[in-house]
Amino acid sequence: MADTFGLRKMSIFRLWWQLGYPVIGIGGALWMLSSGLFELQAWGPLALGALAIWGIYDLVKAIKWGGFRVELTQETITVGNATAQWADIVSAKVEAAFGLDPAITLVTKDGEELKIPGDTDSLAYITSQVEANVTDVTKST
Repeated sequence: MADTFGLRKMSIFRLWWQLGYPVIGIGGALWMLSSGLFELQAWGPLALGALAIWGIYDLVKAIKWGGFRVELTQETITVGNATAQWADIVSAKVEAAFGLDPAITLVTKDGEELKIPGDTDSLAYITSQVEANVTDVTKST
């Protein structure tokens, strides 16, 4: 049986909430354009383009992290879309982290790094499983 954990609900909410800033900015700029408060000059399209790029970036980030999962079994760990056997993990680094910054970094024999963010549900349990299954664990606070 596998234990599956995602990001904390507040972290997911914060990701979607951040989408509001560029949307409000674009809406405000379009309102000011349509009301005649300012004319579309050389910087207008640049500002709207920057807000649109910011919004697209936040949307992609929210979609990516909204579906993030860590799955633990007796033989494997899955972080996002990457799966590794416990026997293939050569080292782990556990550090204090907040938000989407990595709290646990697992390194496999192939050199691949699996990063578990600080806002993952049941991070203490995941840490205990890493400590039980990986021989070289480095902790820093």
